[in-house]
Amino acid sequence: MRTPVRVAFLTVVITQVLAVLFAWVVGLGPAGLTLATSVGARVNAGLLFWLLRKHGFYAPRPGWLPFVRQGGRRVGRAGCDFGVAVRRARVLAPGRLVGKRDGWPA
Repeated sequence: MRTPVRVAFLTVVITQVLAVLFAWVVGLGPAGLTLATSVGARVNAGLLFWLLRKHGFYAPRPGWLPFVRQGGRRVGRAGCDFGVAVRRARVLAPGRLVGKRDGWPA
């Protein structure tokens, strides 16, 4: 029971650091908080999956690798699409995506 709690604690720390980084440093505002939460969830799932495999509690059946690769490509494509959408929104409607300079809506 201790290991999942440690992973969860590490995930919370990573999520908070990314939230500050994305929301204020990168300037995504509330979208940065959402992105940080999503990345944190993926880090949590990945760490738990890795630990289950490392300790021999889980072994995927043959045929799962192509499925995982396809999912990874889709996630990567969605991230690129999100970045393009944010960039276009800032170019087409400056000041509307993120209102004030500090990153929060007006």
